[in-house]
Amino acid sequence: MKLIPEQVHMLQQELINIKKQLRSYNDYFSDIQAISGDRNYTIDNGNDSVTASQHHHLEKQQKEYKELLKYADRVLTIDTEKIELGTKFYIQFDGEEEKELFTLVEKALGLNLEHISTDSDIGKVLCHLKEKDRFETQLANGTKVSGTVTDIITNPKEYVRYITSVPEENRKSCLATYPKNLTLTDSQFELLQLEQNLLREKLSKEEQEKEGLHVGTKVTLKIGANQPRIYTIVDKEEKDIDSECEISIDNSLIDRMYHRKQDGRFWIYVGSPKKSSAKRLGKVLEINQENVFSEEEKNKEIHRLKTRIGYIDKLLTTSIRSHPEENANEIGIGSKVRLTVENGDEIEEKEVEIIQIAVSYELDSEYIEASSPIGEILLGKSAGSEIECPSSSEPYKVTINEITNGTTTFKGLKK
Repeated sequence: MKLIPEQVHMLQQELINIKKQLRSYNDYFSDIQAISGDRNYTIDNGNDSVTASQHHHLEKQQKEYKELLKYADRVLTIDTEKIELGTKFYIQFDGEEEKELFTLVEKALGLNLEHISTDSDIGKVLCHLKEKDRFETQLANGTKVSGTVTDIITNPKEYVRYITSVPEENRKSCLATYPKNLTLTDSQFELLQLEQNLLREKLSKEEQEKEGLHVGTKVTLKIGANQPRIYTIVDKEEKDIDSECEISIDNSLIDRMYHRKQDGRFWIYVGSPKKSSAKRLGKVLEINQENVFSEEEKNKEIHRLKTRIGYIDKLLTTSIRSHPEENANEIGIGSKVRLTVENGDEIEEKEVEIIQIAVSYELDSEYIEASSPIGEILLGKSAGSEIECPSSSEPYKVTINEITNGTTTFKGLKK
């Protein structure tokens, strides 16, 4: 499964909320136990039973969201030329006066109605469409839906993005200087470990696919004393295959061929397996995956994954851990900052962590690089400061409301 940055942000926020809710439930259960005087007190009736059920649901949801963040792949770039995962677009449904804004996702995951999943009837027809393309489909309940993709949103402000998806030359301040060793915050270490686990999982799948036998694979077999013959693995039932040149993917023979590396040979039945005379020694002479994947592209992807995993290993072992408590009452690497950003008529409240530079899955909605133009201006400032930040269009105003360094929080004076 793939998550768009917006979903990652939503899941992270939901986990924070769930953690708070679970803490309040645990406090409630502790109070109940204290009143009962029984450490083994059981919630088993009335409202307490409902409360216990809600608590269980939250724990289950927490586990599901954590596993999604741990194992789900990431959509690193969002297409604004055609509708792909993460793309925001407007639809004018036939018969409706106003157009509606949607985002394409793989799974809705509790997001609001403005998100369309790729496994839905309408999501299947919208994928890959461009501006002005028309579509029509019939839903499972028989309703016919049609309309036009009127606009695809291209404004970067409309998207939550991974910082590293933006070219470094567009992120780096010309005045920034870097220390010899990279400083990473605790949350960045966690992101790197998360990415490393995801990449190792993906590498394992890529290597298994390269060695495995899939639909479309061509296998050259020599059975008994017969001449070698090429068979294609197909997704058909046994009764529908051409036994002269096809093997069903569901045939038990596939598993035996997959483990061919032990000695390169296996037994195969020709005709009825009840007759010993039908048993022949088979041998895999060649496996051709050109109909499944490009060998060259597969090797490139495996090399890319191994290279990135090695780079992450180096970052985790050689980088310096930040100590935000050493920043005193000023903004430094590792500081968590609450800001008010005023850009023309737009006012936005942001809670961000200051990092030296993005190295993994840092979201632009949650982090600010110290190496960026705004980050460079924020460094060394204290709570209550108001600063003017340059931009390509016109300067915008940033007010520093609160700074948290370690366990200490500094607040600006209210006006």
